[in-house]
Amino acid sequence: MLAVTFADARWRARAWSAFTLAMAFVLASTYANVFVNLPWSRTQNLGLGTDHSVFVEYVSQSVMTAIFLALALNKAINEKEWKLRLTWSLAAMAALGSVLFLLQGRSGLVAVVMVTIVFIALHTRGATRWSVALGVTLLGLALVAASPLMKDRLTAAYQNIASHQPFDRTSLGLRMDMWQLAFEQMVEHPVTGTGSGSYHQIAARHFEHCQETCTHPHNQYLFLGMEYGVFGLLAFVWLLWRLFAMARHSTATERTLLFALLAVLAVDSLFNVPLWYRAQSYFFYAMLGLLVASNLPATCKQPAVEFSSCKPPA
Repeated sequence: MLAVTFADARWRARAWSAFTLAMAFVLASTYANVFVNLPWSRTQNLGLGTDHSVFVEYVSQSVMTAIFLALALNKAINEKEWKLRLTWSLAAMAALGSVLFLLQGRSGLVAVVMVTIVFIALHTRGATRWSVALGVTLLGLALVAASPLMKDRLTAAYQNIASHQPFDRTSLGLRMDMWQLAFEQMVEHPVTGTGSGSYHQIAARHFEHCQETCTHPHNQYLFLGMEYGVFGLLAFVWLLWRLFAMARHSTATERTLLFALLAVLAVDSLFNVPLWYRAQSYFFYAMLGLLVASNLPATCKQPAVEFSSCKPPA
């Protein structure tokens, strides 16, 4: 439905403008939230070193901001006028600063890394690619080290892994237990799966509590493999492959964005369920529809059509 709607150039333009304006408002609110407790912000933390996510929760906002970073970088590369290139470059810097210094989601950091890898792979060649990769890596490490928020989150992740025990109620500890449960269930029911919506009941019996364990296993591959068997898992992998094939054969300027979104979706699915969890799924479904339509061959796209005014008969 979305791809057919966005096949109309007029609706694609509206959608890209809406996404840009929405993310501009989110970014402005996130930075303003450092100095002022905004009434519409979910966090009321002044100063640096704390989470300043504005809507829903920090994981979804950080992932969406990483995709906006990809849009801004793509615009900065492809715009011809230097003023527009400068504007989009500043927008990209604002998005990067938001993920690294104002949002505590590790998912956002991973998404930024994937976006960076995609742009280096597509826009550099030969020896230049390795030089740019090294420079970006060193710069990225310096920025992460300079961010107290991100440094604390990465330190916590390392400690969670190093000290993990069964039924450990830390963020990564719970994830590892949930992954193990989902994998074991997938192995036990490889063809039929355990059934749609069955994870909640199985996890509740296994863990004997539902503190962040009964909703989903925080891994989309295992989630689909557990509930729908190997065919459900293969269907998701096939979807990713078809999106990759579309991006590879596309000649549109948005092909880089499709590659970036696909990379983020594939990696984020290792520790989240972006096509199931409400906050991220709304975003990914809409953005996938928009990017699929934007990367269709020119013969499949509908030109913008102006509506003529409807005059009543005389």
